[in-house]
This record gives sequence, structure tokens and C-alpha cells, in this order.
Amino acid sequence: MAERDIEVSLGRAEARIIIDGNVIYSGEEQPVIPYTFEKGRHKIEVEYINNWHTTDFFVSICPKEKIHSSDEVKEILSKHLSDNTKIWYVGVYESNHKDHVTEVVLQKSANPVILILTSSGAVNWKISNPHKVKVKSIVYSSGYLGTSVDRSNISTTEVIRMNELYFTHSFSPEYHFVPDGTLYYEDMGIKGAIDSVKKITDKPLDGFSGIYSTSSVKVPEVILNKNKYSEINKIYEKIEKEHKEKTRNIDNLFGE
Repeated sequence: MAERDIEVSLGRAEARIIIDGNVIYSGEEQPVIPYTFEKGRHKIEVEYINNWHTTDFFVSICPKEKIHSSDEVKEILSKHLSDNTKIWYVGVYESNHKDHVTEVVLQKSANPVILILTSSGAVNWKISNPHKVKVKSIVYSSGYLGTSVDRSNISTTEVIRMNELYFTHSFSPEYHFVPDGTLYYEDMGIKGAIDSVKKITDKPLDGFSGIYSTSSVKVPEVILNKNKYSEINKIYEKIEKEHKEKTRNIDNLFGE
């Protein structure tokens, strides 16, 4: 027997999963369906109807895997962190590969690395390590079910699935002001990635890669050194200055 979790990733749609003639799921939600397979061959049928103008649908059958909280991830990573450890963050909105594969191509590093993989849609991450970088740990998180990490090239690396990790594929923030001057971020951009990584590592982010839709991404695309952090700070200082100038109250309702 083999215990597996069947994860269904769908948007505004309906799906039905049938195994050996038995309906094990039918609905509109994103379910995780525990299922025990007896030894032998099985007939698996998937039915799907889309109710939206775009579509993305993915079903994965994978070994059971615990989804960790941020506190649990922080405790696990503390065993792998050292002063010279580099932390690289990857944000991909979705894979454009038919099988949802996105290859992560690691660039050279003389230092050990902790890899953070985030996505909105379901992604099958595949690690390519041509320079034999020492990857101490991989943390991954997604907004949709079905995401996984191919362990064939990283059999000795600890892989940790996390329930809530900030996702962004954009270096620059996306924001707007409402008439009263209130600031709303649609996407915090790189600052969101930096802050989320610090919560689970107590260390600054060292590298970033982000892209909306792809089947391959080089990591890191941006090295976050002292000069880059200075540039980042200026971006958000400018936003806060604009926020202060636009904020209204009863004393400056008609301007100064």
C-alpha cells in the first residue's frame, strides 16, 4: 500500500476525481484528498469544467508532506544557518510549461545557500545546480495546491513546505493612494520578500529572482549588496514621503 495526497489546483471551475470507478472528489474547492493505493494498476480519471475566461488546472499525486508554520520553519533553518550562508529568494507567478515545471538554475556561489521558492500558481520546481552550489535547505510555498519540488538532483537537501510565505515576482512595489491619502500596496515588491525572509532566518536577503510566467529562471538575478540595499531604501523612502504629502486631516483639508 502507498499513502498519497491528491491535490487539486483550480480557480473558478469544477473538478471530479475518479479512481477505479469510485468518485473520491467532486466540487469547486481546492482539496487535499488523502488516498491509500493498493499495490497494482489503477485507473484514474479527471473531469474538469472551467467557469472563467482564463483557465489553469493541475492535479498532483504525491507523498504526504507536512506543511510547516513560520515558527517551525525558523527552528528548522536555525540548524542550517551560519555567518556565511547566503539566502536566495525566487518568486514566480506561474509556470508556462505544460506540466507546470519551472527550472531553477543556480548561479555560482562559494558560500552555502538556503533557497526560498515562492509562487502564486501551482509549480513543479526542478533544481539545476551546474556549479555544485552547496544548498543547505529549500523552503517552498504557494498560493495554490499542487506545488512540489523535484528532489532528483537534491536528494541530500532538506526540503521544507511552508504554509504562509510572502510571494512577489516583482522587484519594484505596486501601490496607489486613495483620495484621503491612504497608501495601499498591491504588492510590496522586494521589501515584502526581505521582511518575510528575515522573519524565518533573522538574516538579510542576499539574492532575488522574480518573473511573472516562465519555465526557467536563473537564481539569483539580482545580488543584494550594500549598494542595492541603499537603492531599495530610497525607493520606499520616496513612497513614504509621497504618502505623508498626500495624507489629509481636518487641519490640512484644503491644503497648506
